[in-house]
Amino acid sequence: MTMKRSIVVLLTAAMILSLAGCSKKDEKETSRTRRTKDSTETEDTEAPETEETSSESEQSTESESESESESSSDTSGLGKPSGPVQVKLDHSLTLLDLSEDVTDRAYGELIKNLDYPHMMSVHEYVSSYTVLSDNYDALNKKLSDISSIHKNACDKEYDNIVKQFPEYQKNASDENYYMFSSNYFGSYINLCRADSEITSFSVKDTLISTDLSSDSEAFYNFKSGTGEEIKFDDIITDRSAFADAIIASIPATTSNTNDWQKTQYEAVKAAAENIRNNEDVAFLLYANAIHISDTVVLDGQSKDINFNVSVLDLSSCVKLEYFGSTTKYYSIVQDVGNNIKWDFDEDGILDTLTVNDVSDDDYGINLEISLNDKKITLPDLPELQDGDDISWVCVSYTNNGYFLYVECAMEDPVNTTLVFHVTGDSVEYVGSMGEFDSFPVNPDSVVVNRRSDLLGTNHVSILSTLNDTNGIPKQTSDFMKKYGLGAANDKMVLGKFTPDGKPTDQSVTVPAGTVVRILGINTKQELVTFEAVFPDESQNFQFQMILRSSDDDYYDVYFNGKGAYDLFSGCFYAD
Repeated sequence: MTMKRSIVVLLTAAMILSLAGCSKKDEKETSRTRRTKDSTETEDTEAPETEETSSESEQSTESESESESESSSDTSGLGKPSGPVQVKLDHSLTLLDLSEDVTDRAYGELIKNLDYPHMMSVHEYVSSYTVLSDNYDALNKKLSDISSIHKNACDKEYDNIVKQFPEYQKNASDENYYMFSSNYFGSYINLCRADSEITSFSVKDTLISTDLSSDSEAFYNFKSGTGEEIKFDDIITDRSAFADAIIASIPATTSNTNDWQKTQYEAVKAAAENIRNNEDVAFLLYANAIHISDTVVLDGQSKDINFNVSVLDLSSCVKLEYFGSTTKYYSIVQDVGNNIKWDFDEDGILDTLTVNDVSDDDYGINLEISLNDKKITLPDLPELQDGDDISWVCVSYTNNGYFLYVECAMEDPVNTTLVFHVTGDSVEYVGSMGEFDSFPVNPDSVVVNRRSDLLGTNHVSILSTLNDTNGIPKQTSDFMKKYGLGAANDKMVLGKFTPDGKPTDQSVTVPAGTVVRILGINTKQELVTFEAVFPDESQNFQFQMILRSSDDDYYDVYFNGKGAYDLFSGCFYAD
């Protein structure tokens, strides 16, 4: 059964400006938040299981699991072994060849009769996937049906908002303009696993409109070969023991544990009890963990909780044939206890990599890393002084080994991620980067976000690889996506360029007052692509402006001696 949870909330202007996502939902719904601290947050997971599971192979796998659990006896009935845990990893799975189809459209108008120009806008972003590999027809049918549901809802809301712009213009004033300033309808796929055994993902729908806003996430887990749905009780053999294991993995509270963390831990305990009581569970599958998403009741109030549970040491209550199998390059996640459990040196014994913020202050991060209980000596990390807390942690395996990524929540619109090389019994600091756009299912093809203030503060999305690097992503595409809206202050007559960036003797005119959006930046061609947008999308047209950049990745465009800040009005700038 597909699980969904939903919550409807009124958003302030600041929230509206910062959120991105989309639309409506059906069935039961699931509210989600962005990645946050201690892995007690929002993440996805994966699960393996092939279509060719014969009874013979099932018996073989079960006997292997039994022998593993026998070699390390359980303690306290928690499903956790008392000694070293033996594991056997497998890296023979094939990564699905996925094609992403994106609907990305936007429209905006400057709000009239205001003392200061503000833009009211609407943006739709919907992503969907198709498997190009052969013999995945059943899975493709599931993916198509799911995407249709979400896309149709977003299309409808977007078209409806555009029709209401004349009414918004009548009602907007200096006192209430923020109510009309940003409308967003998005359906974004968070992919956790996409290999020849398991496809596990969530679809996050966000609806931000003038009146009410909602945020929900649906969770899907399929056997890739057959399209058959994977259910929670297909994986968990003993709910009570699994609940005990979750509770046992919650970090002990200390004098440094703040009230927010304590509330998170209580919510995790409540979710564990829901599992014990056979309630429906929304989940995702990673190679090393299960992601749990639930709504619990604390002190009479509903609270959404999201966390990961490491499972490779839970053979007595989890079917381990769903875990420990990967493609050649892969990523794994941190659990609710701040641990990443994996056999990093592949000696057959489970290792534990722990990443923690032990700061006793609300500001700044005091990072602590240990590998198999050995504390790692870290260099001075000035980036941590501006961090609020640890936002998200994962490890990726590339052709240069394992790399640890610690994303730190910052005051800046784009988070800073610290990169470490994990080798043998050491963890060495490499450097810092922006933030991953999503979980790096395929380390050879990741999207990294970096701040940009061109046509408003947002980020550029950069297609990159982690292979053949020291862990710092290497850009693989000259084109960087960017989003932002602004109205041209002056008439601009601009030269046209060929698709490969060569100038022509033709020109394009952008009338004063035309609302445009930025589509992206081509660093090789040194061009920025814009689109003039209209209520009737058939009138939209694209144009390019010459890129001006600096060594510190500052991007701008110029016309008649003016930069973007003076050329366009209604853009949102963070500072």
